[in-house]
Formats: sequence, C-alpha cells, structure tokens
Amino acid sequence: MRLSRQPFLPFVFRMCGIVRIVSNELEVERYRDMKRTAARKENVLRPWNYLLELLCARRMRMEFSIQSQQNFQKTIYTLDSIEEEKQRLLTDDYGNLMGVEDLLQKHSDRRRNINTINTQLQDVQRIMVQNIDDVLQCGTVHSELDIKTQNLSVL
Repeated sequence: MRLSRQPFLPFVFRMCGIVRIVSNELEVERYRDMKRTAARKENVLRPWNYLLELLCARRMRMEFSIQSQQNFQKTIYTLDSIEEEKQRLLTDDYGNLMGVEDLLQKHSDRRRNINTINTQLQDVQRIMVQNIDDVLQCGTVHSELDIKTQNLSVL
C-alpha cells in the first residue's frame, strides 16, 4: 500500500495509535474482557485499512487518468504537427528565386521534421501500451479489493 503524498497520513497514524494505545492500556491493567477488546480493535482497524487501500487505489486511478490525458495531448500535438508538415509539403509556392540548393535544404529540413514526428509517435505509442498494461494490472487489484469487500460484508 502506497501512502506517500497523502494529506490524511498524520490523521491515520493518530487514529490507529489511539486505538492501539487504548487496547494496550486495557491489557496492561488486565481488563477482564480482553478478548472482546481485541476483537473490537480489529473491527476498527480492519475497515480502516480497507478504506486506506481504497483511497490509494483511487489515487492511482487519478494519476493514471492524468497521465493518459497528457499522452492524449501529446498525440493531438503530434497530429497537428503532421498536418502542418503535410500542408507544407503540398504547397507548390517555392518562389521565383529559389535555387536547387534551397530546395534540397528545404527537403532535408522537412525530412528531419517527419523523422522527429515519427519518433514522437513511437514514444506516445510506447507510453500508451505501457498504460494499457498498467490498467490490466489494476484489474487484478480491483478483483482482490472486491474479494476483501465481500469478506468484510460477511463479518
């Protein structure tokens, strides 16, 4: 369970600490119904830990969503660049004074631009495949959380 960068982390530690302190204090004082106290402690901590797991899973989904949105923005930018380059290649307006050397230079510049765009597309494709793999792995985490939910509902 990943709890980094969580604003509720101090509260979690305080809450769990208080439950454990009260339980330990009752145990030290040899409280007569220690089994029930331990069971209640577990009844408090188990749903709390489940809630933390759900929050971490939600954060992971949100981070994935943000990353996907950024990848889509890169894709749109790359498609716009392709369209721009396509429009430049389709224009026949080279001017009257443009020589062969200028045309060759312009051609090599456009070829470099096309190669750069191709590299960007490959990067976006690689990232998207990785994100799809991450989503498939999240499916197993969700099924585990469903099983835990069913186990908690039985209790």
